[in-house]
Amino acid sequence: MRRLIPYIVFFVFSGCAPKFMHHTPPLPGIISVLETPEFWIEKIPNPDSVLLDEEGIRLLNREIVKKELYFNVLEKGTVFYRKEVRDEIKKTLRRFKSSSKVSHSGLPFTQDFWEEIEEKMNLRKMSYKIPKVYGLTLEKIHLRDLPTNEIAVSSRSCEFNRLQVTTVRPFEPVLILHKSMEKDWLYIKSGLAEGWVDAGRIVSAVRNSIVTYLDTPFVVITGADVPLYGDEEFKNFLMWLPMGTRVRLDGIHSRDVVSVLIPIRGDDGSLNFLKAYLNNDVYVNVGHLPYTQRNVIRQSFKLLSFLYGWGGTWDSDDCSGTIVRIFSCFGINLPRNSSQQQKVGLAVVSFNKKTRSKERMETLYDAVPGITIMGWPGHIMLYLGVHKGHHYCLQNIWGFKKKRWFTEDTYYIGKVVVSDLSLGEGTKRGSLLERLTTARVVMPVENE
Repeated sequence: MRRLIPYIVFFVFSGCAPKFMHHTPPLPGIISVLETPEFWIEKIPNPDSVLLDEEGIRLLNREIVKKELYFNVLEKGTVFYRKEVRDEIKKTLRRFKSSSKVSHSGLPFTQDFWEEIEEKMNLRKMSYKIPKVYGLTLEKIHLRDLPTNEIAVSSRSCEFNRLQVTTVRPFEPVLILHKSMEKDWLYIKSGLAEGWVDAGRIVSAVRNSIVTYLDTPFVVITGADVPLYGDEEFKNFLMWLPMGTRVRLDGIHSRDVVSVLIPIRGDDGSLNFLKAYLNNDVYVNVGHLPYTQRNVIRQSFKLLSFLYGWGGTWDSDDCSGTIVRIFSCFGINLPRNSSQQQKVGLAVVSFNKKTRSKERMETLYDAVPGITIMGWPGHIMLYLGVHKGHHYCLQNIWGFKKKRWFTEDTYYIGKVVVSDLSLGEGTKRGSLLERLTTARVVMPVENE
């Protein structure tokens, strides 16, 4: 018996040790039909009813701006002063200097690195009252917390690059607030966030030129990512355009070809335009899509299995970025992060830790499929509806925990999935349902 004790101990403790595993789809309780948009659309009484017209969308966007959840770059009267901008930059720098994050080498950042960053920021050369300099993004850009392409990750994982703020779609207006010492980095403010960006990816322009470009007829990209070409034969690839990208329409040449005008930097550095081409298929729409439950659900399922990327790392999206991408197809300007998104629109529910699961289940029947976003601080999901007494959502999720004996295993997903709200049940954190704090319908409050 004594000889067996080491083996028994090894068996017990190896079975109880927490594990990290890649989860193979589908998730628990998910069958293939639940991963199709039409399944959920057929449950809706009037899925093609237009919920908001253009004026309603404008009203919703004004509410979001009024709550300071989104910044209207082109709004007149906004003034920026040196102190507020410089203080924000310095605060971010202090946060990273005091963190335990490591660089791509796996080693802590050196003092030389921080001195180089501070010099590059060029904060002494900032005017008291910052002049308004407008710009347009020339491609999808990555906003950074610091003017560097270095990464800052945990020593245990490189999944989350904390220097990544977010991504901004191509051809979006921005304000240029500051330039680095060598003018190779710009500190900008977009509708979603502010941060540093490679100067080569922005063209400066006067406000009226940008307004004119944006006010003309346009097409919206409705596929997850759609290729843009420099010729009608679709041989000269230019770039990928993410869902929600708005680009000026030049002409519809045939059933297959649409020409557009994209901003470029001319030889003298000024704003110029280049004719480019899109395949005129189901992934390009003239103007924004009508805001219906059918359209929102269809758009969300175009992102099914789309990879997870913190703040847009790896040219992907995180949970909130996915929601932004979906609703941008309708001209709705949702804020960047999940906590901000949970302040948008009409409140359906508001839970606290004491709210029982049964009450949560019953209250969620008030959620409107397709246009209700729900979550808790740090995560956001899109509500799909009810099936056999269970509430379901679509979400871009990094992973989940599952109870096993006396421990919990971590399962990596890393993409957009359909799941019911029981995912994570029995763990210390609880299920999605148990963690839920808010659910809000993406509609203007003034429509109540």
